Amino acid sequence: MEEKRPTVIQNGYAYFIINISSMLKSTQPHLKIFGETMITIMSRSNALDHLISISEPFKVLKVGITECRLLLPNEYNSCFFSPGQESKPHIPGHIWTHEGLVQFEVGEYLCRGVNGELWPMSAADFFAIRKRHPNFPKDEDNGWGKFVNFIPVYAISMLEPFKVQFTDGTYITGATGDFLMYCEDRTAVWICNQNIFRETYTSVE
Repeated sequence: MEEKRPTVIQNGYAYFIINISSMLKSTQPHLKIFGETMITIMSRSNALDHLISISEPFKVLKVGITECRLLLPNEYNSCFFSPGQESKPHIPGHIWTHEGLVQFEVGEYLCRGVNGELWPMSAADFFAIRKRHPNFPKDEDNGWGKFVNFIPVYAISMLEPFKVQFTDGTYITGATGDFLMYCEDRTAVWICNQNIFRETYTSVE
């Protein structure tokens, strides 16, 4: 059955909508693309494949050192704010990333980037592409530790404003020039601000 097309053309911008269960979870994303130039692929389940085919994705490795710590059960009612997001409402169990509001779960990791930006990551995805420094604190100590990426990922420079929408109705947004990022097996999709991208990623063959 053909899905009803949502209203995604706002202020003249075409929004790309990606529906995934939650950010950086190990589930296959269901991506849908809507826009004035992409009407013909509306509601196609392989829209990510199509976006990749008409774009120029390139392989990158994160070289900027990132910190993280385990989110503990007593923090479930907490709300965390990235720099510049402090005026946003306190919503328990969520993180205000640079790109929008994202829910976190107990047992996930709270990550902190080079500019203090925050985001959650599941343990499975965390250990799939990252490794801890030798002096990484024990999880039960709840301290910040450093980690490095050792698996390359892919990046697409987006030519229009876009949003990543989750199945619970929340979403994060990217501006023109920001990057849509995805793992090689396409089980994780996320957004990276273009300025942070230039500070923390390097191109690899």
